[in-house]
This record gives sequence, C-alpha cells and structure tokens, in this order.
Amino acid sequence: MPLKYTRKSINEMVARGKPGTTRVASGLYIVVKRPMIARWLFRYQLHGKRTEITLGAYSETDKLLLSFAEAKKQVALLQAQLANGDNPKKDARLKSYLEIKTVDDLAQMYLKRKAQRIKTGHILVRQYEKDIKPAIGHIPLSKLHPLDVYETVQQILNEGRPTIANRILFLCKNIFKLGVKNQLLDSNPATNFTTNEDAGGTRPPRTIVLSQQEIGILFKVMRANPKKVPEATYIGITLLMILGMRKMELFSARWTEVDLERQMFHLRAEDTKSHRAIAIPIPERALPLFKRLKELAGHSLYLFPARKRSKHDHLSHDTVNHTLADLFGKKTSSSKASPNLLGAAGVTEFVVHDLRRTFRTLLAQLSVSEEVAESCLNHSKSKIVRIYNQYAYIEERKKAHEKVADVILPLAGYAESIQGFKRA
Repeated sequence: MPLKYTRKSINEMVARGKPGTTRVASGLYIVVKRPMIARWLFRYQLHGKRTEITLGAYSETDKLLLSFAEAKKQVALLQAQLANGDNPKKDARLKSYLEIKTVDDLAQMYLKRKAQRIKTGHILVRQYEKDIKPAIGHIPLSKLHPLDVYETVQQILNEGRPTIANRILFLCKNIFKLGVKNQLLDSNPATNFTTNEDAGGTRPPRTIVLSQQEIGILFKVMRANPKKVPEATYIGITLLMILGMRKMELFSARWTEVDLERQMFHLRAEDTKSHRAIAIPIPERALPLFKRLKELAGHSLYLFPARKRSKHDHLSHDTVNHTLADLFGKKTSSSKASPNLLGAAGVTEFVVHDLRRTFRTLLAQLSVSEEVAESCLNHSKSKIVRIYNQYAYIEERKKAHEKVADVILPLAGYAESIQGFKRA
C-alpha cells in the first residue's frame, strides 16, 4: 500500500509531538521527540543487516534544516549508492575523514575517541590545548615534519618542564598513530623520538614522605595564610592525609557518596583509578570536618564546589596543585611568584600525591598490617588474590584510619571542644 504522507500531514504530526518513529516514504522515517522537535532517518539493509543514518533535523521553515522534500532527495541519492553496491554509511565516514586536513583536525578526532573510552580524557585535552595546539595545530598534515614535533617538545624542555615534555611526546605519538591507521599520514612524525634522548628522560619513582614534624609545619604555614589556603582546601588536605584517597577522588566527590550516619565514604568503581568500588570508613573524630564542609558547600551537590566558573561544578583538578606550588614559591600564573614559605619553614618540596605515600608510610609506622594498609589504598590485587580473597577488612581499615586521625588532627590544629573541633 503506497504511503500518502504530505508536507502538511508531517507538519501536523510533528506539531502534535507524540513521540514515535514513522515511515513516511521508501526508506525514509521521521522520529518525533516532542512538539516541533523531530529528525529524519534513512534505513536500509546491506548484506542482510539493517542499518540507519541520521539525515538531520526536521523543519519546513528553517533553510538550515531538512524539509520533507529535501529529505526525500537525500534518500534518493543514498538509494542510488546502494544500487551501485556502495555503503552510504561508510562513504559518509570516508567523507568526514577527507575533511581532516590539519594537525588540529586529527587531534580532535583522537581526543573525542579517547573521551568515549577513558574517564581522564579531559587531561589529554588540557595537555593538547596548552602545549601542542598553539605550536603545531594549524599545520596541514601534508606539510607536517618530524622537526615540528621535536621543536614542540624542546620548547617545553626549555621551560623547565621535563615530565610534561614526556607526556606531550607520548600524546603526539598516539595522535599521529591514529592518522597513520586511517591513511591520513604516510608515517608517524613522532615515532623515532624517545623520552630519554629527546624529551625529559626516565624519571625515577617519587619517594618523598613527610615526617610528622613537617606535617605540623605544613599546617601551621597554611593556617597563617588563609587567603592562599581557604578553609575548604585546608580541610581537604587534612582529609587526604586521614583517608589516603587520591586527590580527585576526594575533591570531585558528591554528598550522595558520603554517609555520615554510618560513617562511610563510598567511591564508585568508575571514580577510582583501580576501577574498584570501595567504602572508606570515616573516623569518628573526623566527622566534624565533613559537617563543616557541608556548611561551606551550602546547597552544592559537591563537597568542594568550584570557586570560579569552570567546566566542572567541583573544585578544579589544578587548584590544590597551585596552592602548594604557590606556598613553595613557584610561579603558577602571570602574577609574580610568592616567597617560598614552606621551603623557608623546612618542609621538603612535595606534590599532592606525596600525601598518599605519607599516609601509607604512617600506616606502617602505626603497625597496620600490609594487607590492611593496601586495602586502605584500594590498590589492585593480583587476579588470583582477588578471586580467592573477598574479605574487605572493613573493621581493620576503620581502626587504621582512626589511628591516622589521632596523629593528623592534632598536627592540623584541630582541638577537641564541646562543639566538636575548631581550627586553632
């Protein structure tokens, strides 16, 4: 039976807005979402498999969108391709690849794919936007030379950022590897460069651990500089030392993950580096810190709301890094570097992640067993251990965190009072 849909009847269907998918011509479907919101689909079969292509949004008045007549024209062209034995969807992908002309075009394709696969894709975007795009993003792939990659990495080295130079070289290799795979490049211009010879070299593992004396000095300096270290950041650093969490496990956490009644901090698998969910016991003595955070956060969904407008509603990944760098007298922006307050006070220069190593060392000093300490850190176990040991060490971990809290809270200047704890 022939289909008798017209421009008028389709417009009425879209105006009614009843959600659904309707075939309005041979191979052409309209998908209605809500009143006046719809899109066109082309469906076809190839090698016994049904496939569909989104043609565009529907409109009879907007020239930038597709009318019924224009949608039928597109379907006729696609059906002609099918008749010739071509796959319209594959041809559309090839057309999009042919539009990739510059390093930036290729990088955007790579970064988009990584964002779909890994949680930390935003870090790659930030590295690319800061150090690669300004240097070589504009260069056509046909004119890209290994020297362009080399000079980009050398510029970063000259700025005194060897670790970043390694990361940028690695990112360049992966971006251009994708170009070679898709025959957009004949060869990878970064492939012959190595971190040891052309970038920052192999960096030895960090071994910095703060002594209890240094921890006390750290908190004393931070208390003396409240403009550099807001109260929420001060509490956050305190909790990092007590709970042993990774920086962004804590600073990007939502209040829905914190159960103060049961004294548990729940981390989902997708929010941890090991991709393993964990419930972290909150020591009794640390509960007032969470209650104070709640007061500071107001109505925010996050424990640490963003202080400025940003892509995220929670505290930026760099905020605490910049806070510590500033206290060590390092330049973190266009403004003049501050005095090295922590260095002058006798604190070993450290980064945020060193606090996690400090936490682990403190557990050993407090005679916490290896199994319990590693469970506190949520470190990945060997596959055979994961299968045969399902014990979560909840009670043991609770006691371990309580022991650490007994050490850290006094060093952080929190003293017991009738109301709970207060900043000294």
